[in-house]
Amino acid sequence: MEYLKRRILALFEKIDDKHDLRFFWLGGLIGCVSAVLAIAFREFIDLISYLSFGIDTENFPLTFKDTSIWMLFLVPTLGGTFVAWFTNKFAPEAKGHGVPEIMEAVATKRGEIRPRVSLIKLFASSISIGSGFSIGREGPTALIGATIGSFFGQMLKFPINRMKMVVGCGAAAGIAATFNAPLAGTVFALELIVGNLNVRYLTPIVFSSMAATVVSHHYFGNVHPLFTTVTYDLKHPYGIALYGVLGALAGLVGALFTKLLYASEERVDKISIPVAWKGFLGGFGIFLCLVFLPAVSGPGTWAAIDNTLSQVTSWKVAGFFLIVVIVKIIATSWSLALGASGGVFAPSLLIGGNLGAAYGYAVNQIFKEYSDSTAGYALVGMGAVVASVTQAPLTAITIIFELTNNMTIILPLIVSSAIGIGVFNHLMNGSIYTLKLKKKGLDIERGKAVGILAGLSVDKVMKPEDSAVDQNMVVSELIQIFENSSRSTLPVVDDDTLVGLVSFWDLRQLLSKDENIKNKKVSECMSVLKPRYVTRSQNLYDAFGIISSGDYSYIPVVSNEVDRKLVGRLMRHSLLEYYKNQLAVKGITEDSTKSQPKPDQ
Repeated sequence: MEYLKRRILALFEKIDDKHDLRFFWLGGLIGCVSAVLAIAFREFIDLISYLSFGIDTENFPLTFKDTSIWMLFLVPTLGGTFVAWFTNKFAPEAKGHGVPEIMEAVATKRGEIRPRVSLIKLFASSISIGSGFSIGREGPTALIGATIGSFFGQMLKFPINRMKMVVGCGAAAGIAATFNAPLAGTVFALELIVGNLNVRYLTPIVFSSMAATVVSHHYFGNVHPLFTTVTYDLKHPYGIALYGVLGALAGLVGALFTKLLYASEERVDKISIPVAWKGFLGGFGIFLCLVFLPAVSGPGTWAAIDNTLSQVTSWKVAGFFLIVVIVKIIATSWSLALGASGGVFAPSLLIGGNLGAAYGYAVNQIFKEYSDSTAGYALVGMGAVVASVTQAPLTAITIIFELTNNMTIILPLIVSSAIGIGVFNHLMNGSIYTLKLKKKGLDIERGKAVGILAGLSVDKVMKPEDSAVDQNMVVSELIQIFENSSRSTLPVVDDDTLVGLVSFWDLRQLLSKDENIKNKKVSECMSVLKPRYVTRSQNLYDAFGIISSGDYSYIPVVSNEVDRKLVGRLMRHSLLEYYKNQLAVKGITEDSTKSQPKPDQ
């Protein structure tokens, strides 16, 4: 191992931006290693499922007949109890989806992910999925691959931009090996992890994804696209409108899924019982699902998806699919909130597939001459829900295309995904991935690791306010204060309580219109009657958002929301200076002063 490390270090010792070929081969190496772990992960899930239920995941039943009720109870409850304790004890970051953890590492930790996370994630997610929990293997596989990429980047002491590249290589390889979809793996990494289409990122990520697919093919055989048996053809141009309605429904369902997931996590976090007991409760919920609706379990996901692609023949079947949608949302939220380790990608596919199949049957009954097969609506529903919850439309469209190998499905996919994202964005403030990070104070979508500000309160950075003016002061006195001050806006107080702001520029305009205004009180000339402010106990992340929302140069600081006693001022440049210093400490390079502030609030 030490010899291999020295040889790799020697290979990359003098690398510069002209040696892209070396990154090309590094991407391939990361892809191969990630694919091997992805294969091991998949086989371990099958092993757990077989030992638990006597059935591997490919043949998981939609209803249990021969399995003992006690086995259906013991497997998920024991599995949930162990996984919740195990991840909390050894690697808390291995809990949950997988993808948000990669995004957080890239944004705030220079792309550094602890190597042990890969093995713990593999172990914990295998037990979670194999014992029936309603989660998917795609997010964990992406995290496992990203950890491999991060390992190579840390070993080679890469800077942040190259760390992002190798983490993207690993994530792409994980998705490619899981879905037999090299193009989707590449798009996933570029769209969600790297966020950059620079060719220097693209080349090694493409090769990593391709290498992972080759290794997966070598192990499993020349696997063909999963849904090539589904025939799809757009019957009538007017039928596109029906796909638009499906997209809107997908956005609504995606928002419901996301809201319930995080509401469940917040509620569970407030329950003061040991994490192992939470895992037991999660397992008990899955036991009920295995008894009454095995289609929503993790091992049964792909069998249930295949079931949605069969022709829906009655309203009863369509109603059953809608029940699966509701129960799957609840079961997945329950699983993740109570400590299971797994992803939301496959659950989103199943939710979308069942929604699309039920919708397809309804429109076939109402608009026969314009509607297509229910299987077509199921496939488009999958893509639309995934696009909505992940906010990654290219990934969703690409993966459905690679699973079907059908070009004609792309047009309705684009329409449904676009409308679904629009509806989802109207209802939610972030994707199912970024919302988890926002709860930690990290705003990925704004491209800034402002989560580092969340742990510090305003009173640590604010300055004392020594230029406040009384609302009963005469304007002529205020003019003299402005003449001796470098500030163009001052806070106005009434017995130390903030009541407004007065601006030199607005005052100047008033003077040009009425010279008698010099004899009036300041309260009659205030520029802002209800100024934005922050309290001294608020965190700097919230203050950053308020200052950025109006592009202010400063904002008043008050004692609290009730009496609003003016206690200081928070200057934009001071906040940005602190922010940049913290970025430097964490090794993150970022230009946080691209936009110029307004002269004042």
